[in-house]
Amino acid sequence: MKVFLKSQQPNSGDKRGFTLIELLMVIAIISLLSAIVLAPLNSARVRSRDLARVTTLREIRTALDQYRNDAGQYPRAVNSSGALSFVCFDCTTAAYLTDNVIAVDPVNTTATNLNSSALITKKYLPTIPRDPKSISGSGGYLYRSDGKDYCLMSYLNPENMKNFATSLINQNLNASGQATRCGLPITASGNCTDPDPSTAGGTTKSIYMTSGGVYATQKGC
Repeated sequence: MKVFLKSQQPNSGDKRGFTLIELLMVIAIISLLSAIVLAPLNSARVRSRDLARVTTLREIRTALDQYRNDAGQYPRAVNSSGALSFVCFDCTTAAYLTDNVIAVDPVNTTATNLNSSALITKKYLPTIPRDPKSISGSGGYLYRSDGKDYCLMSYLNPENMKNFATSLINQNLNASGQATRCGLPITASGNCTDPDPSTAGGTTKSIYMTSGGVYATQKGC
């Protein structure tokens, strides 16, 4: 006996695939979920890099103190005229490049810049300090010293100033008490507040550590 099965025809009312509106809704939902997941992840990465900058400044400070114990002074950072000048470990553009200044180093008298000083060659620092992201080519780890006092900066590269204690924020107050680097308060988005928009300065993201001395009262360098 033969059995015939009736073929089932698709109902003309059945949907075939997705409509354009449904696809757009799916894409929107995926984008929203991605934003919800990625925003905290990105914030955590920024915080990790900012904390690494603080750690590096502390490592440089420890190396400078060890150097001073041996040499009786800190390496001086002066220009070819003998005037105090900033010197940079890791800048990649012309501003503050290590070969634009002379680091006067009594331990290694042949040093012509910070990276050829005894801080590096004598392994007070195991490697040349470098920013974890290097956001600005003219920014980096800057150093300034007359041999008695020093100031260290992570200059231009800090990402969210809310990640730092107020004591680390490099305001560099002028004679009028206004910040010339990073003005307070820090905004909700982690930026500096310019105390006087009519003049340059006040919005430069920068953190610092010093030996005290001449830098103790100006809250920065």
